[in-house]
Amino acid sequence: DKIVIYSKSCKPDFDILSDVKQRFGIDILNAIASSSPNPARLTSEEECRGFCSTQTRLEFKRLSLTFLANPDSWPVLTILCQSVGAGILSLECLLRFAPEVFCDTTGYPCSYPVARLFGGCEVACYTHYPTVSTDMLETVRSGASSFNNSEVIARSSFLTRGKLLYYRMLGFLYQCCGSCAGTAVANSKWTQAHIQRIWKKEVPVVYPPTDIRAFRAESRSIEEEDYRRKPWIVSVAQFRPEKNHRLQLKAFERLVEKHGNELPPDTRLILCGSTRGEKDELLVNDLKMLQLQMPLQVKRRIEFKLNLSLPDLIAQLHESKVAVHTMVNEHFGISLVEFLAAGCVVVAHDSGGPKLDILRTAASSTSPSRSPGVDRGRLGASAASVSSQPGQQREEFQGGG
Repeated sequence: DKIVIYSKSCKPDFDILSDVKQRFGIDILNAIASSSPNPARLTSEEECRGFCSTQTRLEFKRLSLTFLANPDSWPVLTILCQSVGAGILSLECLLRFAPEVFCDTTGYPCSYPVARLFGGCEVACYTHYPTVSTDMLETVRSGASSFNNSEVIARSSFLTRGKLLYYRMLGFLYQCCGSCAGTAVANSKWTQAHIQRIWKKEVPVVYPPTDIRAFRAESRSIEEEDYRRKPWIVSVAQFRPEKNHRLQLKAFERLVEKHGNELPPDTRLILCGSTRGEKDELLVNDLKMLQLQMPLQVKRRIEFKLNLSLPDLIAQLHESKVAVHTMVNEHFGISLVEFLAAGCVVVAHDSGGPKLDILRTAASSTSPSRSPGVDRGRLGASAASVSSQPGQQREEFQGGG
């Protein structure tokens, strides 16, 4: 048996597997070594490097055409061009290695017919986010502007009708691609509902693995917990437009302006996240410019912490009282599970995975909160209310399961 991973990374195999171990706590090399005909335990970096260069169970195949599936390569008709590009990329995959089972975990549905028809492969997929969803259609139909529906289109009935036709065409293409997947699995109930509606077949849910043990806070009394934690509101998300960091900044500005005298002097909003490249870094710069335009009593309370190591991120969560998440229709929300494991009170948008899989509705002041709207006033009010009695809310969550 052999597993081949197609990758665009130029890093050596050992460095990739070391990154996996550091970020996710999964020791792949030792898992392979312990299941080999001569089981062994690798204890040093030298042993791991040596074993990595000789083992044959896991292999990386480097790809050169990954730019074709990058949305940044296609400023117009992005989804369609990206899908076609992914189909071409999957041909490169098959030329480098044609497997018996082709498993997609990146969300490239056009690779399914290519792998099945040209490679003769059984196709399996783990879908994180549907390429096309009814929510996308509804956003365009309603005339609302968003990160994937510009104001120019939202204000034009002609362009809106054109984009609806475009999305319906993509939906039909997506349905055809989905029919080529012999085994399909979704990562949340929200994704499952959309996939089943479009692909017209049953799709089970397998939740993403989350290392809760690594994030779990020590068990302490409510009084000690409140003493140790600071009045910090923390956000953890990649810096991408759909994560809506701008809303977090504006909501915090509203919170400080309306309730500044009631807040502890060391109240902070701390935005933690990773950047994947120049586009994400430009977004961070825009957010920092927005921070600089805010009143002094607001901007001095906002911090950015980029690309934290896992230990530093866990330490940050253990020191904070409240965690916020503002993406609309987040497909699952691993960070929310990590927030709860770390003992934070969570305020999230009432949609997607957070609504269906993770959080309870905030019917009272003693439960983790799903904010019912995305406007800055509601988010700020939710953060203010849940931070007033954080210990009581953590007790309710832990006691109620």
